[in-house]
Amino acid sequence: IRCSRSATCSISHVHFPEMHTKSSLRMAVVEFRLEDAEVPIKLVHKMSERQVILEMSEFADVEHEKTIKTLPWQHIVLFKKKGGKK
Repeated sequence: IRCSRSATCSISHVHFPEMHTKSSLRMAVVEFRLEDAEVPIKLVHKMSERQVILEMSEFADVEHEKTIKTLPWQHIVLFKKKGGKK
């Protein structure tokens, strides 16, 4: 997750108030693939799938559900509330 092109933010700077109240909430993080050198995006705008999952693990209420790899340049990393519905 990035704030803008000129300033970067890690996922840990984002607040998810809905995670505390909704049991079936899901969230998607879409990031350019760091692992793929062919993605024509500056390195500062890329994250690995592992890095996204690691940064999201800072939120106690959130767990990785799955990663969708159908986009050519990006990961779609899905998270859900722990103990929430599938």
